[in-house]
Amino acid sequence: MESPLIEKNMSSNLKDIVVTSQKFVLEELNYHVPLSVINQLYRFFIDQIQDRVAEGQKVTIYGFGTFNSYVFNAREGEADPITGKPFYVPAHYVPSFRTGNTFRQRVAVREVPEELITTHKV
Repeated sequence: MESPLIEKNMSSNLKDIVVTSQKFVLEELNYHVPLSVINQLYRFFIDQIQDRVAEGQKVTIYGFGTFNSYVFNAREGEADPITGKPFYVPAHYVPSFRTGNTFRQRVAVREVPEELITTHKV
């Protein structure tokens, strides 16, 4: 179900989501919540996910997706174009996100514009 407050082809960032959330709370719940409070709630929510993933925990929001981290193994990098010497990249953690089925299905039903369709010769 698509929100009636979301405009088609609109690029969203946190500010857009905060403003849309405020409109939803006002129109659907008939309650005014200041933008600053909604913004703090979203930032707290995001910080909680980031903190848990940074601690090595997996965070799953059913229907939306799973945030996790994995080890990117140490390796020798490409040669430096100036010195010609290869460089060492140490092992480190990398965050990852896997979409949930509900999210994936909701995106998949969107019609692909003709100009974005390419053909591949086999």
